[in-house]
Amino acid sequence: LFLLLGACGGVLLSVRRSSSGRLVRCRTGRGAWLLLLAMLPLASPVSPSQNAYLVSGDVPTWPFAEGDHWQRRDNISTHKQLNAGRRRPHCPISMDLLLSTFITNKRSRGNRYSRLQVFRHAMRSYFDLPIHGFYLFIQLDEEFSSQRQNLENELNSSLGSRLQHLEFTRILTQARWKWLMSSIGSDKHSGRLVFFLQNDDHIFIDVDTSLLCQGLMLLHSEPSKFKTLYMSHWPEALRLTGKVSPPQRIGGFVRTNLTMVDAVQVFNLGFLHHIFVELEWPQGLQVRRIDRLIMQRAVWGTFAQSLLRTADTENSLQAFFVPLRELCRKFDGYMHIGIPFAKVPQLEINHTGPVRSADSLKQVMLAAEKLQNDPWSRGNNFSVPAEWVSVMLDLYGVPRTTSMDL
Repeated sequence: LFLLLGACGGVLLSVRRSSSGRLVRCRTGRGAWLLLLAMLPLASPVSPSQNAYLVSGDVPTWPFAEGDHWQRRDNISTHKQLNAGRRRPHCPISMDLLLSTFITNKRSRGNRYSRLQVFRHAMRSYFDLPIHGFYLFIQLDEEFSSQRQNLENELNSSLGSRLQHLEFTRILTQARWKWLMSSIGSDKHSGRLVFFLQNDDHIFIDVDTSLLCQGLMLLHSEPSKFKTLYMSHWPEALRLTGKVSPPQRIGGFVRTNLTMVDAVQVFNLGFLHHIFVELEWPQGLQVRRIDRLIMQRAVWGTFAQSLLRTADTENSLQAFFVPLRELCRKFDGYMHIGIPFAKVPQLEINHTGPVRSADSLKQVMLAAEKLQNDPWSRGNNFSVPAEWVSVMLDLYGVPRTTSMDL
């Protein structure tokens, strides 16, 4: 035990934003004693530095490459001040959030709210998740240019040192993704977990973070080279688990094997490295979302055309997890794929959460059962088992005859 504790005096790295707005890197050599003590029951033969973050107070962040152009400065006291008093989720495994998106009101579907307002609502729903590093690439349409400084101020004030990188542009090309992957050491930290988003409107709506924490622990222990946790589109994702391979329930989650690169998942960093660095993109390709880079035929249909023509579209690349409680929901619901608002209601800003009764929960969970025309449902004869419904109700702790307005 003492040898194990003595080996914990590693260097913790972090990047933070200075008062002038510049990104600076802080370094401290203080050993993470409390971290190790907290994690002894979850001890693994794999070093945490190569895998998911293990959380206790100040935690290590992605080390940026030695050749970067950001200042280095020792300032651990400021780091502590920025985190002082912040309510941290009680979760032994942490993740980072990597977002690249475009905020605009110019959309084919009408807007109930300003899209910047929706984006802020989404971001605020992430603030108390077990995320220790936010890496944000946000392109604002011209109509929102006057609000850029207010948005930056809010993110800095709310996130403190957890705001690792903020840039008011989005990443579209492989060259830029390769730069970012190199900067964060994706080739050396394949097991680290990253909530990767390229949308502005998936709101975290679960009752707490307990099930999410269980999901992160499952990903951390999953031996597959590539693995993801699907965070949104709950009814569709549940039904998809049975389309390609037989699903297996593990506690409050369902695990299966397929290929899915939608940018609304928690990925292991090694999978993102494979997508952005190892695979060869066509010359000049720019993508706003990576969803169609690799389209497995068994998921999308035999006529699906991946943007990466050399990618494997026949075999399943990853372990794919879906929760048995709804973690996130698209703000405007899923009418665009045929799920009516009566089954999965749209969300509102500054309103209470969804009404959760046994009937309403089952209605949302099974909302994709009758879909036939979207790619995931076409040719999919799988139905969500009654056992999963029972487990879901137990996870919510909602009596079958009463409702709970959260």
